[in-house]
Amino acid sequence: MKSMKRFLTALLAATMVVSFAACSSSTGDNGSSTPGTSAPDTSTTTGETEPVETYGGITITLCNAWGKDLTPGQNDETDRFIERIAEVEEKYDVKFVYAKGPEEYYDNMVTTIMAGEPYGDLMFAFPANFLDWVKAGAVKDLTDLGLNFDHPDLNPVAAVEGTINGRTYGFNMDKPEVNSMMAFNKRLFEEAGLESPYDLIERDEWNFATMEEYAKKLTKADASGNIVQWGLSTFDPPWLGVTMIYANNGKVVDISEDGKATFTMDQPNALEAMDLLNRMVNVDKSVLVTEAGEDWSTAVKAFTDGKVGMLRAEQWIIDCFNAWDMADDFGIVYFPKGPKATDYVDDISSQAVYFVPSCVDDERAKAAVNVYMALFSDLYPEMDKEEEAEMRFMAKCRDEESVQFMADVYNKGYTKSTEIGKAGLTDAMPEIFREMFEGKSTPAAIVGEKKASLQAMLDERFVF
Repeated sequence: MKSMKRFLTALLAATMVVSFAACSSSTGDNGSSTPGTSAPDTSTTTGETEPVETYGGITITLCNAWGKDLTPGQNDETDRFIERIAEVEEKYDVKFVYAKGPEEYYDNMVTTIMAGEPYGDLMFAFPANFLDWVKAGAVKDLTDLGLNFDHPDLNPVAAVEGTINGRTYGFNMDKPEVNSMMAFNKRLFEEAGLESPYDLIERDEWNFATMEEYAKKLTKADASGNIVQWGLSTFDPPWLGVTMIYANNGKVVDISEDGKATFTMDQPNALEAMDLLNRMVNVDKSVLVTEAGEDWSTAVKAFTDGKVGMLRAEQWIIDCFNAWDMADDFGIVYFPKGPKATDYVDDISSQAVYFVPSCVDDERAKAAVNVYMALFSDLYPEMDKEEEAEMRFMAKCRDEESVQFMADVYNKGYTKSTEIGKAGLTDAMPEIFREMFEGKSTPAAIVGEKKASLQAMLDERFVF
């Protein structure tokens, strides 16, 4: 944690303001709707060692359903991005617009593009929508345009989501959200006489067996036998099951390079993880499983109120601990490893991408991608990648260890795409795991019953 100790004091002042929002059209005449209206000028040199291609004053519009608030003074990252926009506009001779999509953004995406009137030159997409848009012919294949998709700041998870049949359609420079850390209540651990996960990780003993043991010891009942404190929970129970599958080196779906998708929840590693969760829920009674449709905050509030010892926590959930003034101290570590895993995993099931509409011509597409990469790369040049990752988590955590573990997700490459969103299996996960939580049958029987229909859906979805 050498970089942490060196940068902690200086960077806390510059750390981004934590967004607690989750806890508590622009076509115009800007040129974005008429692809290829201005070809790039001949390359010029702007005092740098390499020539820079300029684009003749065209407007490049990046659009998503929410847009981006570029009001100065919100936080350090926004101010840096505003400065970067001015630099890039001058350097590449462009005008950049960050647009908010209309209410019909998702419904009208294909029709607007096929009519030659896209909302922007770069569009935002979630994996579940993206594959359908690619199949509809609305997304430009960027593979053969000579663009550099080996840029070190490109999101590797987005590269998986944006690659279809070996072709590059989507990309993203946003940092992937940390999706599956384990938060733990330090007071409850001490009262139960449990060793800190920090020390267990040092000895490579933070694993499924320890998680089950600790969950049992952290679970308490009153004199009437009603559970008043649980060992483990999560804001969205089915996705705890998904996380456990990937933490045990299993998969829900396997998508090969040639585009064939195979449903794999019936394979041994996946079933082993499901069997453990089934035992913890239905035998040990150590997991607080909220009801289907119950508000996401129920389990999170139980954790912040000191009624849950461990909580599978996504990045935005961790923000809530501080927003709600959690009285007990908490720590953040990796999700434990399953017996079939060789390393820790942070699973992401729906990493968004940006894409170029198919009606945009090649030259404008190249300009849009190059401008995007220049805008979003290396906003903190004074830091190395490890230091930048640590800085991003300082406002979320209460100790250096937690910051380091969260940063390690980036620094050690633990992030893994499940491709569940791309496969169209998002709705199937609650169906499968809710049946298991209700004790209707064994995991193997539940998965076996649904396999044929889900595989048939995948076979149809991945026909191009």
